[in-house]
Amino acid sequence: MKPHLTMPHTSQTVRREGAPRIGAAFRASGTRVPRSEVRRRTRILLVNADSLSLLRLDARLSDEGYDVTAVSTFHGARERFHSIGPDLVVADIRLEAFNGLHLAGWVRFEHPDVPVIITHTSYDHVLEREARRFGAKFVTTPLENPEFMKHVRAAVGEPRRAEPMVQPG
Repeated sequence: MKPHLTMPHTSQTVRREGAPRIGAAFRASGTRVPRSEVRRRTRILLVNADSLSLLRLDARLSDEGYDVTAVSTFHGARERFHSIGPDLVVADIRLEAFNGLHLAGWVRFEHPDVPVIITHTSYDHVLEREARRFGAKFVTTPLENPEFMKHVRAAVGEPRRAEPMVQPG
């Protein structure tokens, strides 16, 4: 039984009688949890121009329990940043016209409290030094390396899980 129905030819959503409210969290006792107390999952903005790498890393971070938003361009990252409010940005050094360092600089200027990890296929001490200059961590790929997840956890901690949705009894 679907709790919500979308009316044809409109965007109006109708709630079925007796269906739990979507987005409302309840404690096991049946009392409602105020929205301010509901924890959200840890959000990561993933930016990589290589679609295969983007898919693989998205799957890896999602499997670890993070809420991942994946984009392939610098401009896409800036647009999505404001809509999702990420806890961490992971960007490849190569992003077509711009690069991950440009994004790290923008994040540091606009949102200095959001950590950034810059990735690249090989170690380059100049890129690492530049990443540090922008307050970012530089990590070499392949990302299957356990070191990558160590850096993610160091930046944002273990993935936060959303509060469970419990129907009032």
